Amino acid sequence: MTRAALVAALLGVALLVVRAPAVRRLRRVLSTHDSRWRINVLASLRTPSGRAAVAGAAVAVVTVVLGASLTSLVLSVPLGMATFGLLRVVSRARSARGPSGTERLRIAMTADLLAACLSAGLAVPASVRAVAGTAPAPVATALLSTAELLALGAEPAQAWEPVRNCQATAELARAAIRTARSGSALSGAATALAERVRAAVADEAEAQAQRAGVLITAPLGLCFLPAFLCLGVLPVVIGLATRLDIT
Repeated sequence: MTRAALVAALLGVALLVVRAPAVRRLRRVLSTHDSRWRINVLASLRTPSGRAAVAGAAVAVVTVVLGASLTSLVLSVPLGMATFGLLRVVSRARSARGPSGTERLRIAMTADLLAACLSAGLAVPASVRAVAGTAPAPVATALLSTAELLALGAEPAQAWEPVRNCQATAELARAAIRTARSGSALSGAATALAERVRAAVADEAEAQAQRAGVLITAPLGLCFLPAFLCLGVLPVVIGLATRLDIT
């Protein structure tokens, strides 16, 4: 009998022999350990690195299954690693580019809705899950992951990690970690975030309009340049040439 089978047999005997309160405590401990394990697995799979690793492993498995040869087995590892690296590069490029103005306004609306849900007395996990659908796709996925982790009882720092990985919602995640499960404090932080996002988008739009006004002067200058040469410079040159011929 293997060690694992022996441990399982002893555990079964213990469950039959010990009293009911002890059984309940043992089940609670085992369920807590299982929940923590599931929390860790979910948290790791929701990160960009976790998704890239799953995609790389899937490509490797598909290569082996479709090829069904030694060559496919050898090629599966580099193909899986190449897929992982490509997805990580794409993820980092998207993170560096940041969301557009429209997406940021949607994030501000999501923050306002989150503040309204929390102010109405809704629990933090339920509030996050309720407003996730109003956010852009990456932020919505992160919010749903956070809601699931909070519902499973994860620590605030671990539960809000997917939201903190998004550049647009990192501030909200940090505020949520600071306030822990206090819905009222998080409501104020969400409202402040929405106001700052809208102000930043308005400032950027005004700056872009001013930049466009400056850049448009170059084509207009080129359009008026022939007229300036014909009406301003050319008569002066002709006049000077005429005087030189006279003298």
